[in-house]
Amino acid sequence: MKRLFGAVLTGWLVFGSPLALVGQDAGESSAQLRQLQGSWRSLDDPKSVLAFSDSVKTDIYDGEAVEANEVTAAGFCEGAAPGSEVPGTEAPDWKLPASRLKNYYLVEPGTGLCWYVIKATAKKLVLSQVGRGNTLRYRRTEP
Repeated sequence: MKRLFGAVLTGWLVFGSPLALVGQDAGESSAQLRQLQGSWRSLDDPKSVLAFSDSVKTDIYDGEAVEANEVTAAGFCEGAAPGSEVPGTEAPDWKLPASRLKNYYLVEPGTGLCWYVIKATAKKLVLSQVGRGNTLRYRRTEP
């Protein structure tokens, strides 16, 4: 199963669309990333866990860290459908408003990976991977 997960992850990295992140640094703390801090277990594959620590997202499978990358909340990413950018994010120096906890993308700059955040609550996280369209559902793990 670890090999299958590794092959899928490699496919995402190789075939994912390139990103163009404008106006927001990967390491910049935001309200959106603060809301995601901690661990999230997949509802579809209980061995799969996402862990967010500051601006780093770590993919964990069967208890082993598979990959860790910087991540940011952004108004758009390349590969998203035209017109899907969050209104007001076109300006060169835009910042995603701290109050906007909906309608944003989770982006790993430089990896070709981007997810539209469908839902992010205290206990539930639902993402749609741009370019693939698959829905990833997670529940926050208890400390």
